[in-house]
Amino acid sequence: MKFLAIAFATLMLVLTASAQDTLELNADYMYTHLSSQGISRNVNTGWDFNANIPLFSSKNLGALVDFSGAYAGADLDNVHLFTYGGGLQYTFRNWSAFQPFVNTTVGVASYHTNFWSVNKTYISPGGGVDIHVTGGFWVRGAVDYIHTGVPYDRGVGVNGVRVLGGLTYRF
Repeated sequence: MKFLAIAFATLMLVLTASAQDTLELNADYMYTHLSSQGISRNVNTGWDFNANIPLFSSKNLGALVDFSGAYAGADLDNVHLFTYGGGLQYTFRNWSAFQPFVNTTVGVASYHTNFWSVNKTYISPGGGVDIHVTGGFWVRGAVDYIHTGVPYDRGVGVNGVRVLGGLTYRF
């Protein structure tokens, strides 16, 4: 039910922002490295989707809605980490072909294994760069830090780094 509410809110934001320029939709491949209390896990299979909606007639500052999923596992220890969040993104639009950005999202991290699942709050500051390809298409490279209260080991939260690469379309 929570996912449907987030999806509906995202749709409403996209529809209300459609008259403004620089609405961005982004899809990425995501590599994630998670660690907690000396235990580390590399998650090579992941995805990220986000929408950046301009705020206050600004071409630089936008509301960011972000969804991601990461999958790892072997045999009995399958691990799935999903994040659903929102925040702000500031894009430095001073150059026409190269545009760096910084962002921060806060939301819910949903962690699942074969034996249990839990939902906790996460925060993820990061940044990257968009490089113009053609028309509204841009190639994106980004890195962000993620901290979540998900108890990976003995009730301690998980920290990690996510490396993302993908395609952005700007309307």
